[in-house]
Amino acid sequence: MPTPAEIKQALDFLAFFENELGKLRPGSNGNSLGFCPFHKDRVPSFSVNLENGLWHCFGCGAAGDVFDFAQRKWNCDFPTALRELARLAGLDPDEETRQREKEGLTLEQFAAAKNLPVDFLIQHGVKQARGKDERPYVVFAYRGLEGQIIKEATRLRFSLSERPMAKRGGKPHIYGLWRISEMLAEDGELNLVEGESDCLTAWLYGLSAVGVPGKTLLKILGPEFFKDFKNIYVWEEPGAEGWAKEIAARLSSLSHLRIFAMTPPEGIKDLSEAHCRGLDVVALVREMQREAVEVSGSQNDHKENHQQSQTFTGKGEEKTQGNQTHSDGGRGASENARVFIINYCKNLAKKGIDPSFCRKVIEYLEKSGEKRNIAAEVREWVLTSSGFFLTSDCFRELELTSRDFQKAAVLELLKLKAKGIIEPCGNRRGCYRRIEKELEPIDFKNAPDGPPLPLRWPLGLENLVALYPKNLAIVAGSKDAGKTAFCLNFARLNQDLFDTHYFCSEIAAQEFKHRLQLFGFPLETWKIKVWERSSNFADVIKPDSLNIIDYLEISENFYLIAQEMRRIYENLRNGIAVVGIQKDPNTRLGRGASFSLEKARLYVTLDTQDHFNELTIISAKNWASDRNPQGTKIRYKIVNGSKLIKISDR
Repeated sequence: MPTPAEIKQALDFLAFFENELGKLRPGSNGNSLGFCPFHKDRVPSFSVNLENGLWHCFGCGAAGDVFDFAQRKWNCDFPTALRELARLAGLDPDEETRQREKEGLTLEQFAAAKNLPVDFLIQHGVKQARGKDERPYVVFAYRGLEGQIIKEATRLRFSLSERPMAKRGGKPHIYGLWRISEMLAEDGELNLVEGESDCLTAWLYGLSAVGVPGKTLLKILGPEFFKDFKNIYVWEEPGAEGWAKEIAARLSSLSHLRIFAMTPPEGIKDLSEAHCRGLDVVALVREMQREAVEVSGSQNDHKENHQQSQTFTGKGEEKTQGNQTHSDGGRGASENARVFIINYCKNLAKKGIDPSFCRKVIEYLEKSGEKRNIAAEVREWVLTSSGFFLTSDCFRELELTSRDFQKAAVLELLKLKAKGIIEPCGNRRGCYRRIEKELEPIDFKNAPDGPPLPLRWPLGLENLVALYPKNLAIVAGSKDAGKTAFCLNFARLNQDLFDTHYFCSEIAAQEFKHRLQLFGFPLETWKIKVWERSSNFADVIKPDSLNIIDYLEISENFYLIAQEMRRIYENLRNGIAVVGIQKDPNTRLGRGASFSLEKARLYVTLDTQDHFNELTIISAKNWASDRNPQGTKIRYKIVNGSKLIKISDR
């Protein structure tokens, strides 16, 4: 099955949405408008970005990507939408599956399909094996409470289209038993999911979880394993409604145990799928836990405790959350669990079992019992941040590893949202931006007089566009369109007028020397200063110089490019920055789409054509004459890998 990213790249968004909605018309911000199919729409209120397929209805509030649209419009699940959109994109949804079934399944293929690191899988007992016919398959090792391999429970996966199979004569078992000590340290809370992939995904995010290999195998759930837990959250996949009640019935002898049914959002089947779609998994699980319905015994007896444990939801009265302090206790351990682990390590040390390691664990747990004001830490972090951020960014940077800490952080973010300090961004769950109300006056009366900077550009662009101090220019180039050649020519043309700094992210010294030699000038005539740099360019930008970044790479979370551009802009004073970014040849804008436009005073794209290359001026805020140069196209060719020769413009 092609990946969602491959389908999006191949799908003609204009043709797809016009087929579903009828003729679209131009809207604001480069989007297109149509009639929303999800409510009675008299005036076109459905806005869609035809570059990335993201859509939003201003009438009913519905929003999402092309997969969300297909699921809702066609009333189908995500796998069905994936298959149908693959066909519409001209891709065979079964070709790769058939090939893999024939060739077998490697660990690398499984890791890529589930978006899990290979090293992480190996660390957790997933490995590669081969049959007698040399056909590869993936092995999921099942271990008991003591860490011993349970051979009769170990499962094998021969293709992605089939579920893992137990060895001959095998019996069902809970996946993840051997991690019980870590799970009990998570304040007695446990997520119950279906299968190994979901369980591994949960572990990747630091969530406490075990897997049941198939919802029909609930008979393997015995009270003994669950007796020390307090709360179990059951992920009920579509078609598995009522699963939590069955589990509650099997564990009814544990009167202290509380079991909650979690319902995933519409269009999301399981944890692995949410991860592969790029959702904020931690925020998703927290929200599902917030909305979870208790299905265990005496719910009235638990009412008060339930309200206390769910204070992070923002529902009902706030329980002095604003200044509430929390005890970490070693990855969120309750005080009793923390003391138990400390005493256990002390006993091991007395028996001579790795006393040095035991002492480190004890010291860590004792130190981690200190109180922290999470609400205050989150507020300070948010108020000093800029651009977009995810709840998981907050967890990571503040080292909020425990469930209690994360609950307090989510609550504080909800409060900041309610107060108008932050607001949700885009369609990704748990993505926010700080609302920046601070204003910095522009002292235009005392600003120096003078024309634009006397910059010289390749292909004579100075006759069309102009830049002033503290301006940002974007050069978005597709493969082989000459992005580096453009940047080097720009540096050469301006090195005598400006202190020029060239930040290179992908060319080593020997190759860079060769690229300069192609120009035919002695190396000593190059006055530019060249630096090796691949990230965090804002930290090293020269505020009063000409800065050329070749190039700024954003491989995922493309919306973050706006944050990088903003940081570069804020660190400029009298200088400028020309930033190269990558561009897909089938799209109008570079990586980050409209997010890459936000701070640019000049935005040009470079593309390859059949017999020439083409530069397009997408946006120019300052003109060199009375003529608006936006939309101008200049055809050029690259000679000897260095010189840009203009063919024509239009």
